[in-house]
Amino acid sequence: MSMTPITAGLAVINEGMTWEDRIEARVENINICCDSVQQSILFLGAQLAACKWSGEYIIDNIWPEDEDSRSWENWLKLRNFKVVSANSEAKVDDINAAAIMAWASCTATISEANAGREIPLPLPSNPSQLTPYLGALERVDDWQPENWPEQKGSSALSHTEPPYAAQQPSFLQKWEAVFNQLPPEKRLDKKGQPKPPAQKASREYIQKERQMLTPDVEEPTYNVGQTATTAERMAAAAAERPKPKAPPKKTQREIDEERRQYELEANARKYRMQLLSLQQQSEALEGLLKTLLVNHGSDYLEAMRDLDLGAYSVTEDVDLLRKSVTVLQSCFRLATEVYIAPEPIEVQVPDVIDV
Repeated sequence: MSMTPITAGLAVINEGMTWEDRIEARVENINICCDSVQQSILFLGAQLAACKWSGEYIIDNIWPEDEDSRSWENWLKLRNFKVVSANSEAKVDDINAAAIMAWASCTATISEANAGREIPLPLPSNPSQLTPYLGALERVDDWQPENWPEQKGSSALSHTEPPYAAQQPSFLQKWEAVFNQLPPEKRLDKKGQPKPPAQKASREYIQKERQMLTPDVEEPTYNVGQTATTAERMAAAAAERPKPKAPPKKTQREIDEERRQYELEANARKYRMQLLSLQQQSEALEGLLKTLLVNHGSDYLEAMRDLDLGAYSVTEDVDLLRKSVTVLQSCFRLATEVYIAPEPIEVQVPDVIDV
């Protein structure tokens, strides 16, 4: 899957172009994405990633002719890209570029997952929120650097880590888990939209997850502030000091019970979030209908149903409302009645008769 999205205003780059034309178009695209009017982290990260992992930056005419070591870090310094916002200006150096490329990969993964979700997950609003997840990001496993004109910079490419993969399932699972464990009042912003978890919440979750996966590994202990002593005093102190008892190891049953409790708490938080979102969405819909009826009357709804707006048409609003009521009735029964699993379906397999 290509990481370069198509958007208005960006130059199209294809394999039929010369290397000189490709890097010239790529630099122009990056500058457009850095502009405050068209700034998009998703597009900017994709353009930076395509430029870095293709090696196009090596053939850029900004390099001095006698420069043989054409590293990505030095190229960014030469180009001096700057992301401009309403209140600040940030230089795109090697560290920021890596964060932006990770941001683009994670944002694309969440956006694609949200297409099939009734309740969307929040998108990260700045690269720092992704810092705890960098160790979980996957990279392309079959990437190989290509051969560039005059082989300039090939040594830099051969020591470069592969690009981030187009899909990040491990990150997505952790991102959703952290979001679901937040208190309901911290999951939505003032506009009622999902709010990305703070870096602290993500770090605490990942640390707890790591401890659960390796429950028997003890944290290292450091003695701070001790002064040097003679060998005799050290030996005497060691002889007098009783050896601390090792903490008892947890049984597999205890580990499984902790994991079940952790899963129970995570699902309870997720269920609470779904209920809160359902209440807010239904109240918003009720408020909209009341406002329309009070201000315009019932004929106004009929006029709206006559409009052909494609995906935004409301011609089937009554059917959609009826189906929603049916689903809510089913949810109510599932939540209040004792669940009885259906009988397994028996499949009759006919005997095979050899002719």
